Amino acid sequence: MTGPILVTGASGFIGRNLLLALSAHGHSIHALGNTRQGPPLPGVQWHRARLPDGIAPLVDHIRPGLVFHCATARLPEAERQQLFTTNVLGAHHLIESCRARPETRVVVLGSSIEYGHRDAPLHERLADRPTTSHGATKAAATQLFLQAAAAGHLRATVLRLFSVYGPLAPPSKLIPTVLRACRTGEPISLTQDENTRDRVWVGDVVQAVLAASEREQTVGELINVGTGTPTRNQDVVRLVSELSGRPITIDRTPFKARQTDSRHWVADTTHCKTMLGEVPSTSLREGLRRLLEAQDGP
Repeated sequence: MTGPILVTGASGFIGRNLLLALSAHGHSIHALGNTRQGPPLPGVQWHRARLPDGIAPLVDHIRPGLVFHCATARLPEAERQQLFTTNVLGAHHLIESCRARPETRVVVLGSSIEYGHRDAPLHERLADRPTTSHGATKAAATQLFLQAAAAGHLRATVLRLFSVYGPLAPPSKLIPTVLRACRTGEPISLTQDENTRDRVWVGDVVQAVLAASEREQTVGELINVGTGTPTRNQDVVRLVSELSGRPITIDRTPFKARQTDSRHWVADTTHCKTMLGEVPSTSLREGLRRLLEAQDGP
């Protein structure tokens, strides 16, 4: 990596984990986020510019050699205008600000929700059929980045992340909820259907993001980042209970199903292995063990 690094969405779950990894390697990093999270990190300078308007002046000021675009808006369906403004216009403004800097490398964090529901493993050749406004705006942003790369205007790679979990995850997500129930004894609700997710450890995601930034062959590519292994929500509860040795009570009132819930949601990781040399390999059992150790630590 040469030159300063810009991380957008640095206040978010994945952005914060990426900052920790970059800081540990002594890079000069500019973090764009709503607020600084946690203690100061060596080499990290925070900026509070907003997408989309704040991105071009920031790029002109810091002249990054590498941009990790983690920023995204996760809002209710009623907030469609803000979803469009942040996800689509934010992508457009970032592309335009980097077009004049052909040496700048951009790695974009997309989402598997861009695919929509399928009955088989999700691969990169599928046409997008998102079922939410968030998914639709993320899919639109992906196409903007890929078109700019195909036209030779931007050295960009888009990674479609599956269900990322690990340290610093939002407390409302399933795994933090299950870990909290394990600790407190409070009952939890699960959806009535046996929904599955391809759950990928955030440390593996960070390694995939860094690998994508270092490989020229990934320019212009859309790459799934998942494990290729689906896990039912019920199995997450069972594993946490088994690893902790504590019972977890499931409330009889089912959790309301969401538009992104599916009985089959898993990555086809063939392209990931070809492009990045490996597929995320931390098992769910190992990831949950690490989280339980951290939760029960001194």
